[in-house]
Amino acid sequence: MRSFSSIFRKCLVIAGSGLVSLAITLGLLEAALRLYEKVQPDFVLAAGSYNRFRGEPYGREYDGVLNSQGFKDAEYTVMKKPETKRIVALGDSFAYGVVPIKDNFLTLLEEMLQAGGPAEVKTEIVNMGIPGIGPRDYLSLFVNEGMGLDPDAVFCFLYIGNDLEEALEGEKEWYNSSRVSILARFLMNLRAVNPGRLINRTPIYDDAGETYSRAHYLSMMQSRLIFFDRSHRALLTCIHATIQPLEKIGKLCEAKGIPFVVVLIPDELQVDSRLQREVLAGEPQEGRGRFDFSLPNRILMDQLGQKRIAAIDLLSVFRQVGGQLRLYKPNDTHWNLAGNRLAANQLFLFLQRNSRVAAARANAG
Repeated sequence: MRSFSSIFRKCLVIAGSGLVSLAITLGLLEAALRLYEKVQPDFVLAAGSYNRFRGEPYGREYDGVLNSQGFKDAEYTVMKKPETKRIVALGDSFAYGVVPIKDNFLTLLEEMLQAGGPAEVKTEIVNMGIPGIGPRDYLSLFVNEGMGLDPDAVFCFLYIGNDLEEALEGEKEWYNSSRVSILARFLMNLRAVNPGRLINRTPIYDDAGETYSRAHYLSMMQSRLIFFDRSHRALLTCIHATIQPLEKIGKLCEAKGIPFVVVLIPDELQVDSRLQREVLAGEPQEGRGRFDFSLPNRILMDQLGQKRIAAIDLLSVFRQVGGQLRLYKPNDTHWNLAGNRLAANQLFLFLQRNSRVAAARANAG
């Protein structure tokens, strides 16, 4: 008995020393990563900066080239010409787009506005989309760079997916601030994207190409079910945290007399009923009725309306068209070519309607 107790105590000592060693190792690694970040900022570690996933200036994208600011757009000057109407577009990878620059919905929208407007007026859309950022980053990006471009309107594209996920993760400060955690998540994500190939160097865009494995994609969609769960208490907290930075952008725009519009981008899980059935297959039959795939949009539109922020919800039209036409890349959260065209058309119609309303009000005045 004494022998067993002695062995057990020794095991506890060894385990304790192992945990202490692990804690010291992680602490030293955390300190080393933070020091490295100071010396050589890197997008993997710079968790507090919207530049962490910014494109490389003049970097190649399929058959196009990013501009000098690392944005997926044509080159622009800070000072706009007197005859130019400028729209600043804030967003994440949806605004940046996974399609070639010429097929991006903001590029298409710019072409529509130029073709449909007066010949003496040039409409310019500055696409400031940066992959991997969220609402708090949109505010920082606008304050640091967007306001200085003297915009005539500001559009912010809010994705019903990782934009809400960011708000949920914002409650876990250690999760977002630990450089060891950030590095581990980055390495895990690298393994999930394009298995066997870390960097996509394909010069030709493939509209039918799959980005994730089906299993990984379904896992991503299942993690987002909480945003459509009527019984989940975190949803309202997430939406409140999401709207706060948007409200600040709106107030900055209002002070300068700049129209501000939030565009709600639907997740594929909200649009594709077959994907919904596949994801809900892992849920108990009797509990599936608690999921409402329009829920966050209704709450967001209501709260944005209360704060007098103009908003467009693309969910309804994407559901309608998505029943006959695929709008997202396979096993990917982003729009394909058809999805980008549909978004451009809807935004063009919105701007047309609002310009007519503005003209009618001016004439009435």
